[in-house]
Amino acid sequence: MNPHFASLVLGLAHQADAALQGQLPPGAEAAGAKDPRQIAQALIDTLVVLEEKTVGNLEAEEKRLLTEALNGLRFRFVTTAPSRRKGSPRRWIPGLRGACKRRT
Repeated sequence: MNPHFASLVLGLAHQADAALQGQLPPGAEAAGAKDPRQIAQALIDTLVVLEEKTVGNLEAEEKRLLTEALNGLRFRFVTTAPSRRKGSPRRWIPGLRGACKRRT
């Protein structure tokens, strides 16, 4: 496994996980970010783009690392979502295939 690839995936996944726990990355507030879930969403989407752009070019271990990181983050994103009021629109779930738009 390429250590640079593993470092990139694990670094992005760690930042997304921290954001799901309510922690903003250093400098995020200065850049205008206020909602940690939006940061998590953007980081998960970044990992999805990495997955899509590397199809067929990853070793089995690299593919497994990326897939497992994304599956875990998607699960945590959904399970940590604030409860929804009846009749309110559904929130977009990042990183799901074909989910580039808000889900209704």
